[in-house]
Amino acid sequence: MKQNESEAIKQQMFDALFKEYGPLLPSTKLWSVLGYPSITAFRQSHQRGQLSLPIIKIEGRRGQFALTVDVVYWLLQQNENTQPKHIKEIYAHMSINP
Repeated sequence: MKQNESEAIKQQMFDALFKEYGPLLPSTKLWSVLGYPSITAFRQSHQRGQLSLPIIKIEGRRGQFALTVDVVYWLLQQNENTQPKHIKEIYAHMSINP
């Protein structure tokens, strides 16, 4: 994937999430965006240390949050980590977005 295409995808994802949720995603919405089947599954994953996304608490507010920008980068990193190497090479050679 070309650098400018990658940046365009990042920006589109950020714009969509920011429009829907603003700069912070509460855990009550975050679980769905991250693809967890339930908020309970999300909480268990976080408690077990299986979630590499930075989750923050805000003084005076209930619940946990993630920065929208962190969510975008985390999702893209998950995609990068799960694509087989040979597929990445094919896409790079053909200049095709996966």
